[in-house]
Order: sequence, then C-alpha cells, then structure tokens
Amino acid sequence: MIGSNISHYKILDKLGEGGMGVVYKAQDTSLDRLVALKFLPEAISVGPSELERFTQEAKAAAGLNHPNICTIHGIEEAEVPSPAHEPSAGKRNFIVMEYVEGQTLEERKASLSMKQALDIGIQIAQGLAAAHEKGIVHRDIKPENIMIRKDGRVQVMDFGLAKLRGASRLTKEGSTVGTAGYMSPEQVQGLETDHRSDIFSLGVLLYEMLTGQPPFKGVHETAISYEIVNVDTLPMSSLKSEIPPELDAIVLDCLEKDPNERTQAAGQVALELKRYRRESSRQRASRITSTRIVPPPREEVVPSLSTSGWHASLREPFPLTLAIIAVLMTALAVFLYVRSGSSESPPIKAMIISPKGTNFHSYGQFAGPVTFLRTVACSRLCLRHRKGKQHSI
Repeated sequence: MIGSNISHYKILDKLGEGGMGVVYKAQDTSLDRLVALKFLPEAISVGPSELERFTQEAKAAAGLNHPNICTIHGIEEAEVPSPAHEPSAGKRNFIVMEYVEGQTLEERKASLSMKQALDIGIQIAQGLAAAHEKGIVHRDIKPENIMIRKDGRVQVMDFGLAKLRGASRLTKEGSTVGTAGYMSPEQVQGLETDHRSDIFSLGVLLYEMLTGQPPFKGVHETAISYEIVNVDTLPMSSLKSEIPPELDAIVLDCLEKDPNERTQAAGQVALELKRYRRESSRQRASRITSTRIVPPPREEVVPSLSTSGWHASLREPFPLTLAIIAVLMTALAVFLYVRSGSSESPPIKAMIISPKGTNFHSYGQFAGPVTFLRTVACSRLCLRHRKGKQHSI
C-alpha cells in the first residue's frame, strides 16, 4: 500500500499495526499536511448500526480540542488497492488523525523516572477528563494508545475504537498478552462500562510506569482476567520501598474493583497527582535547605618572601592592627595619668609623749626618721644637762 494513493491521500510509510488496525503516515494532497490514516481491520463486523455509532463517536472525538488528545479529522471510506495475494480491491473505512511524531508509551515505559511517570500520568488524566466532560469514553487505554511527542507533550490516541463489536476480543488477540491486563473488571465480565473504566486503566498505567511491573500477572489471558476481577492489587511500596504511601493511595484508589468505590473523575486523579508532585518538591527543597554545608578547612597561607607577596599578605590586616595599638596606648596613658595624680601620700602626723618629769620643746611635725632621731638625741642631752646641774648644786 505504501506509495499508493487513496482518495486524496498519498501513503508514505507504515507507522504500526495492532488489534485495532494498521496505521499509515500519509500526505494530505488537498490541504498539504501530514496525517495518520488508521484502517479498521476487516475482521471487525461493521453493520449499519455499528458503523453509524462508530461514526457518531468519531465525530464527537473530532470535536475535542485539547492538547492531550490526538485530533481526529474525520472518518472516510475509499477504495483501497488490494495486495498481490487478494483478487480485487474493496472499500475500506479509515480514520484520518493528526500525525504525531514521537514514541508510544509502550516504547518508553521501561526507562521512565518517577518524575517523568508522574508528568505523563497527569497529562493522560487531563486528556481523559476533557473527553469525559463531552461524554466520550475511550475504553481502550493502554500503552500503545498513548503517544509521547518530542516536545514532551502526551496525547491519547484512538478514541471510540473499542466500542465496535468484537473490539475487546481483537485487542487481546491482536497484541501482546499483557494488553489484556489494562481492562477494567466490568469490561472483563462483559458489563456496561462508563468513564470509570478509563480511570481503572489509567491506574494500571500509573502502577506499571512507577514500579516497572504490571499489577495483574498471569501466564495466559484467563489468569490475568481472574486477577483483575478477584485479586487485590499489591501496594506499589511492596515492590519499590521509595514509593511513599500518599502516591500509593492515589493509584490504588484508581484500581478499586467496584466502580462506585473507585476514584470517580479523571480530573480528580490529575489534581491529586499534581498536589503530590508539588508537596514532594517542597519537601525535597526543605531538606536541601536545612542541610548544612560544611566548608572545607582553610589552608594556612604562608607569606611569600618576595616583596609583592609580603605586601599582599599584610595589606588587609595592617590598618586594623595600627588602630588597635593606638587604642591600647591611649588607654594605658590615661590609666597612668589617673594613677599618678592620686598616688601622693597624705601627710602623717605623730606626737611623742615625753617621759614623766621631762619637759622639752617640740621640734615640730614628724617629717621622717632623721627628724625623729634628732629629737631623741636632744631629749637625752637636756636630761643629762639637768642632772649635772643638780649634782653641782
């Protein structure tokens, strides 16, 4: 089919193939743009009522205008050239979609960090919320239907395809066994589905992106379906201890078996994931800020013998040293001056009592040891003189 013209589309390349059909890259010759054409598999039984319902949902999806939803331009029917092994050509229905250059989540999920997984989960939830508000349910959320563009934008592909008769059967038979693990319990049991089935599938995607393992395991399709309906999902923290309980609770609420106990809106999932991402970022920032960074010990700088090195080593502390010395010298001078002014000894006055019967004149104030000795000597001479007179009489 590559190189052929179908209606006003020129087929350029084959982009992929799955249970829901084959996707080709094509050039829209009328509008001069690249598009993706998805041809429905011939094995799907498309009667008048199914085709009408599918067309209506494709038109509704085409009315969605959201950055996280791949735009559907329309659904068309045209003559398709038959391969070499088929006898004749026939009319085929195909969907004309926006061409998105990037990788599917199936190709990227093994190498995602927790931050990347959260960002992808938030964008998927936002896209689903926009579709659910318009009454459109995807019913086939799986990694192959999530496209990650080169600029990081995530887009949900293939809205409305799973509503066709036999689609869930082809989804499980046409791709890997693990694809069946993305269906909700009500889908597995053939019950009526609504937007909460998409939320369950989103929970499966989040669980697998964050842990690297699917929540429901089995060697064959029946075992996986049994686990989806009957076995409680293990907490993500039991597989990865670094996953906090707050994030665990968000995902496990999406994986509740009973739709009434499940998270009721995709917008709520997006809001809770955003809140967790914001609070975890604050906690990390707080831990980084509170961590004290100890600077390395300073190396002792030995002044160089050269003149320039010596001046450089003393240039900064020298003025401060001079100022300190000047202050100390001023303080010392003041101290000495005050002490010298108050250190003069006060005059000492003393009186010597003469012996009884002795009468002599005082020589004045006691001015020191010499004066004292002179006074004593004079006193003795006077005493001798008086005795001599008495003897002479």
